[in-house]
Amino acid sequence: MLLPEVLRELPVPWCLSDPVQRRDALERLPATPDQRAVALSALERGLAYTVQLGPYAEDDDMNSYPALNDHFDEAWVFFGRDLTARMPTFRDADRATVVAWLSSIDTELLFGERWAEPPDAVVDDLSRLWANGKAIGLSASAVRWLQAAFRDGDPSEDPALVRDRERFVALLKSAIPRLPWREAMQPIGVIWSLGHDRELEYFAALADDPALHPKTRAEAAHYREICEDERAAREAQEGGIE
Repeated sequence: MLLPEVLRELPVPWCLSDPVQRRDALERLPATPDQRAVALSALERGLAYTVQLGPYAEDDDMNSYPALNDHFDEAWVFFGRDLTARMPTFRDADRATVVAWLSSIDTELLFGERWAEPPDAVVDDLSRLWANGKAIGLSASAVRWLQAAFRDGDPSEDPALVRDRERFVALLKSAIPRLPWREAMQPIGVIWSLGHDRELEYFAALADDPALHPKTRAEAAHYREICEDERAAREAQEGGIE
């Protein structure tokens, strides 16, 4: 199997490999307390997988998949969806399917070379690339769906909304320092969208933390400035009212 059991056992639509199919299904999913609980679980599992990649995993000078050459980097966009179609859910994803898929395509178009059989290193790196992308995509889907649920929900009609929102923000805040820097961008923006200048001290702490990736710190500094402006405007307005 390419993904851990905690991701493989997720229900539809969270376990769907195709991001378009997952997006379309999530658009029809009602944001009930039960569905939010499943979404929060999916997010927690996706984030737990993604933080293991490390903050520097996506730096340009990192070669996380050495068996996948430059030719692959340019051609993969035309091939990825076909591999995903062979593994429509996370539970369908396994190494044997990757090997069979590689054996069925013209590898010269994808890698610029042909083999009698796919090298183990290529199978391993392609499997990791696919799996990492799916876990990252799962987290991003959960963040978007939950953000909309909390934006559109009414706590007076749904008392669990406040509790679930607090858990959502806590999950994001816990993960951000450890996420690959590109994957930290979306959660940082979402935290601001839900809290605005109430999160000023949080963004200030992130921006000043020397242990974080420089790009994560820069994004936090950007939102710190926005929060500072928001707080100054609010305080000026409140002072004028007085």
